[in-house]
Amino acid sequence: MFKLKRLFLQLLFLLAFVSGAEASYYPTTIKSTQRGTISVTSSGSASGTTSATATITSVNTTTTVVRVLGWRLNNTDTSVAVSASVARVVLTNATTITATIFNGNTAGTVVISYEVLEFIPAFIKSLQTGTVSIAASATTGDTTVTSVNTAKAQLFFNGQNFSDDDGSVNINSALGTVDLSTATNVHAVRSGAHSALVVGFTLIEFK
Repeated sequence: MFKLKRLFLQLLFLLAFVSGAEASYYPTTIKSTQRGTISVTSSGSASGTTSATATITSVNTTTTVVRVLGWRLNNTDTSVAVSASVARVVLTNATTITATIFNGNTAGTVVISYEVLEFIPAFIKSLQTGTVSIAASATTGDTTVTSVNTAKAQLFFNGQNFSDDDGSVNINSALGTVDLSTATNVHAVRSGAHSALVVGFTLIEFK
């Protein structure tokens, strides 16, 4: 029965592609989509981390990714620490998303916008979730992943955490980019080198 179902789904995709309706790719490979926001408030204690969660409709964690759509800081204090202004989001379990920030020297609330994409299992070969750490004195970092076909893989950005609570730190140390540099490596880069930066990602490989 499973093989017949998989064959049917692949046939639907093929028909859509041949007809020129490439936009049908996502409707035939995505089982569900959920969107929302999470608000995380820094304690202002300038130490440790603070987390907040959001409840979602149950998903298959082996075929689901969380995509960070951005965040905003609800604080008029211009001296709030950069660490309390950036966040990382993970799929904690089938019904929970968790967002985490480092506490800053001034209390403030970060609102993170996210999207949860659950794919149909028949189209997914593998899914890997992890982080890339950039050391305090460095501007790059790397994490090894199980080998994937880069032509069929997609990397999703899950946000980042910056460990410095000083409000005067240049923001170029707190913002990084992430990319799939090889079939077995996820690479992160930032412009400045001040305190550690952790960038989250989810890597999905299609069949």
